[in-house]
Amino acid sequence: MTTSATTGFNPERTLTRIELPVTRLPSNQTDSTLEPALRALPGVSGVKINITAGKLDLEYDAGKVDLTKIAEILRKVDCGIRMW
Repeated sequence: MTTSATTGFNPERTLTRIELPVTRLPSNQTDSTLEPALRALPGVSGVKINITAGKLDLEYDAGKVDLTKIAEILRKVDCGIRMW
């Protein structure tokens, strides 16, 4: 099946979009380390970091990468995730 020209929907794509509230975003590392590290993961297609709002928006293919790998990258750059 092809992607709809009207809506962009493609049932064959398994993209997941999540917003992670974060407690720490090292400002000196976000552009140079965090974003490229996340984008380098197979299946990650979108990364948006908002330091002021304290959130990280990700779009990824759940069939190629899971949250464990994403969390591993966040820990490496000392990015804290707010849980509940």
